[in-house]
Amino acid sequence: MKVLIVDDNVDAADSFKLVVERLGGHEVRATYSGESALETLTDFRPNVIFLDISMPKLDGYELCRRIRLLPWSAHTSIYAVTGWARIEERAAEAGFTGCILKPYDCQQMERLIATAIPTSPNPG
Repeated sequence: MKVLIVDDNVDAADSFKLVVERLGGHEVRATYSGESALETLTDFRPNVIFLDISMPKLDGYELCRRIRLLPWSAHTSIYAVTGWARIEERAAEAGFTGCILKPYDCQQMERLIATAIPTSPNPG
C-alpha cells in the first residue's frame, strides 16, 4: 500500500512514518503541511492518508475536502488523526473515512492499512 502521513508536527509525522514502515511492505511518505501534501499528491497517489486535523493555513478538514475533489481519491481511505475527542460528525462531513485519536495504536494502524482498497492502476 501507498501511505501518506500529513502532520505539521515534524517529529510526530516522522515517528508515525517509522511506525507504518515497520509494519512492512508499504511505501510511506510524510509531509508537514496541507500545502506540501497537495504538492506530493501530484505524483503520489496513496491508498491510505492519515491527516492531522489541527494544522495552520490549510487544516485537515479543508485538505480532506480538496483531496476528495480529485477523481482518483474515490477509493482512498483518509483518516483524521487528532488528539481531540468527538470530531466524528465534522470529519465525516469533510469526507474522512474515519478518525484516529492520538496516541495511536500500532495494531489499529496495521488493520486500517490492511483493509484499504488498493486502487488499480495507481500511478505515481
